[in-house]
Amino acid sequence: MRTTNALILLCTSSLLLLGGCRNRGGPTANGTGATTINDIDTTIPPDQDIMLPEEATPPVAPETQSGLTLLQEADKQEVYPGDRIGYTLTLRNPGTVPAYNLDLEDAFPAGKLVILESRGGTVAEDRVTWMIDELDAGETRVIRVEAEVGKDLENDTILNIVTLRGGGLPVTTTTDVKVMGRLPQAGVEYTKPLEDTSKFVRRRD
Repeated sequence: MRTTNALILLCTSSLLLLGGCRNRGGPTANGTGATTINDIDTTIPPDQDIMLPEEATPPVAPETQSGLTLLQEADKQEVYPGDRIGYTLTLRNPGTVPAYNLDLEDAFPAGKLVILESRGGTVAEDRVTWMIDELDAGETRVIRVEAEVGKDLENDTILNIVTLRGGGLPVTTTTDVKVMGRLPQAGVEYTKPLEDTSKFVRRRD
């Protein structure tokens, strides 16, 4: 039964492409009423053109974002409590298409920096964020952040982590700045305490 159904389907397809599928009449070659592969007339009529399907055009791959780059630079490597420090963030789109809906985040330890200028960023306790609607192909954008080192921070390190999300995988860059000890106040004289010399006095019995 399965063989017969397959042959009937083949015959139907031949009618569409070759203009006919005919049984030679009378008993089939196998002496039964069932149609076999030998009973199918595959002769192409002389006035019948074969319509072949047009060659499919391969799909064109869309242009993709090749990856954004992100650089971070601090203008000082060592600072003192209360000093002012600047960070320069540089974003670049080296691809051939614009990048949209980018999220830039500058995170730092809470209490170690006070943000003074963020160029339009949203300032929270321990981070600054920017939403960039579009970064055109080949465009470079520079963002400057100005901050003040905590006045009570001494002998510590400020780790600054900048992350760019969107246009591919997240890109992260870090930099650290060393915080030195507090300098002596100007005009205050430092006097070394006198050494106790009593222990060097020899007793007489």
